[in-house]
Amino acid sequence: MSGFPGPRPIHGDAAHITVDTDLLAFAGKIMTRGILSDGYGFAELVLPDVDPQQRRDLERAGRYQYELYVEGEAPYSSPGLTLREIRRDDDGVLVVTGSPWPPLKRTARPPTRPPSSQCSRRRTRWPRPRLVPPPARPSIR
Repeated sequence: MSGFPGPRPIHGDAAHITVDTDLLAFAGKIMTRGILSDGYGFAELVLPDVDPQQRRDLERAGRYQYELYVEGEAPYSSPGLTLREIRRDDDGVLVVTGSPWPPLKRTARPPTRPPSSQCSRRRTRWPRPRLVPPPARPSIR
């Protein structure tokens, strides 16, 4: 399943987080769910905090994507996410919160109509299409 996680938690025993070209692997008790805050949707991933270097790599990247595994199968694969917050919970677990990547902005400007002073006043009249009757059917005798 891919897309955005719902409010019901999805539990797993491993997670692979793709950051740029690196793959960060976490094992243990892992949970993901969708949360709604101030009208915005976020994906929350709860990981066991084992390696501080992985946490720093994730903080530096800013964008990530992850797959949650249960007994070797991937029931959930996230869309591309932008890192919003990393915090350590009271239990010592790492909570990573992300939101979907913003849509790309268009850089090309739409074509504009020339000013009316540059427009030609003469209208071009295109010939109307002629209605051609269908070919006659040969009669079978």
